[in-house]
Amino acid sequence: MAGASEPLPVAPQKRTRPPLLSRDHTLVTINIGGTDNEEKKAFMLHSGLICSQSPYFSKAFQGHFRESEERAIYLPHVTASTLRLYQFWLYGQSTRVEPQKSTKYKPVQRRRPDGDNRPVNGDEGSDSSEDEIISPAKARLAPAWIDREEFLFNDLHMYNQTLLRLYALADVYDTPQLREDLMTVLVELTLFNQDNKGKTNSWKNQLLLEELCGALPSTSHIYQFAVKRMALYGTFDTMKRSALELLPGPFLLDIIQVALPLTSKHQPKLMQDLGDSCNFHEHKHKGEVKVCKKRQRRDEAFYASFLRACMSEVYDIEDAEVEAKTKTTKTKAEAAEVEENTKVVEAEAKAKATEANTKAKAEAEIVQRAMEAIQSPSEIVDLWNDLEAHQGG
Repeated sequence: MAGASEPLPVAPQKRTRPPLLSRDHTLVTINIGGTDNEEKKAFMLHSGLICSQSPYFSKAFQGHFRESEERAIYLPHVTASTLRLYQFWLYGQSTRVEPQKSTKYKPVQRRRPDGDNRPVNGDEGSDSSEDEIISPAKARLAPAWIDREEFLFNDLHMYNQTLLRLYALADVYDTPQLREDLMTVLVELTLFNQDNKGKTNSWKNQLLLEELCGALPSTSHIYQFAVKRMALYGTFDTMKRSALELLPGPFLLDIIQVALPLTSKHQPKLMQDLGDSCNFHEHKHKGEVKVCKKRQRRDEAFYASFLRACMSEVYDIEDAEVEAKTKTTKTKAEAAEVEENTKVVEAEAKAKATEANTKAKAEAEIVQRAMEAIQSPSEIVDLWNDLEAHQGG
């Protein structure tokens, strides 16, 4: 409007997660592979970005260590799939802004799985208090970013293993924000499929549990999540004793310790614990829970893209396994065909050899009889007389 005074410029708020352009552009090399039949590979990452998220890498690349001089580090027992996801997550952090702390908290706006938009638990029009955390045991609602058809599975997908390996990397190399984001994704994905009759990935797999117990301590949040899920939904009464004996001992003991006190009073509490990802985060007080909830609302697009990237890796692994299985089946079929052809050839050769032996034996018998006939005196006289008669004639 003419004559109106121009508003004074407002100084931008300080970003605790500055954009990529404001970071150190020095590249560092992450080397993986060479063990566990994994091909050697190298990934290039920006030093400022990886150091801002991990005190471990910060000390390695910015301290007085060999990695700082060589600008390279080797990570054993890390797969290319896991590091690709770590790379995706890492560069996604440059788009996120740390929310300001607030004393007020409004619960995450959620939608009912059936599309019912009635107000519940903290939605507009609800009588619940602002500080109340939504209990999935009460409302069974999903945030908008997970409420997508692509995340509702009709088939079983082994996403637990992919998320577990990425969590193990975040645990070993001290990346707390990645641990929190993974638990948010895992909890919401599990609940969304459970509540909408989709396929959820079980923790009963022996190899998965061995990897969980071998890679992480029992105090890790993903370990605790697996224990509580198994205690509540493990259906051990239907499992055979032989199957139970295959479970890692310490893990089974932790399940029993959680499952034994379960009563009609404690079961809803356990369901509520499993329904809120913040129960598996590293929050030190309630204020951090509120900040986390605010972050989850603001970063819905990030969570959806991160989960999509995780599932893409899961699908690639499944396709590779199917391809390997197909090749194995094909190889077995070809081997069986070769074996069958070999048997046919051997059978034909054996038949020919038998036929030749039979013929040779028959010929030998004829020759033998001829020799015996020729050696008979009467035959010799007859042959001599015939010869004289022939010569005389």
